[in-house]
Amino acid sequence: MDHKYHYIIWDFDGTLFDTYPSMTEVYYQVLTRDYQIEISQSELQSLLKRSVNYCLETIFPGKKVDEEKLFARLKTQYQKQDKKSEVPFAYTGEILKKVQSIGQNFLVTHKSLEFLMPKLAEYQYTQYFKEIVAMEHGYPLKPDPTSFLYLIEKYNLPKDKTIAFGDRDLDIGAGIGAGIDTLFFDPVGNHYPQATYNIKDYADIQNWW
Repeated sequence: MDHKYHYIIWDFDGTLFDTYPSMTEVYYQVLTRDYQIEISQSELQSLLKRSVNYCLETIFPGKKVDEEKLFARLKTQYQKQDKKSEVPFAYTGEILKKVQSIGQNFLVTHKSLEFLMPKLAEYQYTQYFKEIVAMEHGYPLKPDPTSFLYLIEKYNLPKDKTIAFGDRDLDIGAGIGAGIDTLFFDPVGNHYPQATYNIKDYADIQNWW
């Protein structure tokens, strides 16, 4: 079989792992309890899905909040949080393994390695990634394509065999900016017109490899 894509650049939150429900609960507890913010969990999740920066700019116009203190409170709340819901999406493990057998997987995320590495290790996913680019590496945030271009140039990835997987316009924008195909994943079935592909279930693309 002629495998069209040999290289995948994955996003983490909402693409590889189902973390939004847990993340939303953490933010909801801190914002409503410590900052008296009135917001529904569904609205908060929609904001977080756009990006954390977008969420905070919307809730705190003009950045009128001590972010260091806020993130410290979020970290404390997260440590108390039940993390059982933070699991990989179905079929991601199978896809990672198939792609690794013919090419390479990469991960580009705004998350910190402190959070990321234990979660990947818990599900034996670390082994599947050639390189992980996280917050500590200091690249501009997506949709800036710099982190994608770094991987493409470092590993001489042919753009016609490389694809970016993501669940937000930021991920798709970074892929488009890097000149590669993109896949928009949304379990609810929402579509992003600029993406090369739209799916709601990874089972739909298992026959790609």
